[in-house]
Amino acid sequence: MALCAKPPPTPAVLVDGVLYRGGTMLLSGPSKAHKTFAQLEASIAIASGGDWLGFKTVQTPVLYLNLELQDFATAKRIEKICSARGIKPPADFHVWNLRGRRVTLAELRQRLPAEIKHTGAGLVVIDPHYKISAVSGGEENSNDSQGLLLSELEGLCGLNGAALAISHHFAKGDASMKNAIDRASGGGVFARWGDVMLTFTPHEEDEAMTVEMALRNFAPVAPFVVRWVHPCWQRDNGLNPAHLKRAGAKEKHSADDALAKLVGVMGYAEWQKATGLSDTTFRRKKKELLDAGKVREVGNYFEAVKP
Repeated sequence: MALCAKPPPTPAVLVDGVLYRGGTMLLSGPSKAHKTFAQLEASIAIASGGDWLGFKTVQTPVLYLNLELQDFATAKRIEKICSARGIKPPADFHVWNLRGRRVTLAELRQRLPAEIKHTGAGLVVIDPHYKISAVSGGEENSNDSQGLLLSELEGLCGLNGAALAISHHFAKGDASMKNAIDRASGGGVFARWGDVMLTFTPHEEDEAMTVEMALRNFAPVAPFVVRWVHPCWQRDNGLNPAHLKRAGAKEKHSADDALAKLVGVMGYAEWQKATGLSDTTFRRKKKELLDAGKVREVGNYFEAVKP
């Protein structure tokens, strides 16, 4: 066979064991699951040649289409992520701020190839997909319209030497009851499209997600858990990735559990340490207790209100 006798060259790797240059990736998760933080950190890692979630990357320019965040918020997130990683914002990380603009597929046909050439991008990130789909006539549940849209976006990037990563949201309902590739909202085309199907699904543990990857061109990667440590997701190998959060399941840590750890008068850091909760979870429980009148704040200290 001619193809095997003289095989085409293998593309450059962007993320070791995960993504080739010219490939496609769909990152999906529930609403407000810090997907943009995840995409930003992945982009910063690739643009600087650093590790991401334990995977090595190859330094490559990245073009990030920001369609959702205000410009100042994007800048702050980038600064925080880079500070947490101990680096300066990489020169090869190029952000195209498009919030508030009606960005259609037709406009991208005209402008995206030139932007890829200008920046030398080996990866294009579209965050999020619905912002382009909604104004380009793409019905989310239509396999035909989404198939056409995804194919054109893939061609605009791939034919210009870049991989494409898209952020997308989960469908409504209990994600734990579906196969990982079927959790993304919309038609079945989403489950079939990406060379990398990367899902962030809520874990039963607070502030944790199970990460699963369905890979077309690389060996399987076992699911793993990441924990939210603002502003980044970090691997937590002590948690079982199979323990997904179930709809209607009782929350593991209650506000009253936090209240029980408030002994006498305690400062914020002392009380949080006593609870063993993450900062985000602790803040939520503290607010519940303050709103319920079970705890009062005196200066920088807290104490339980006696019934």
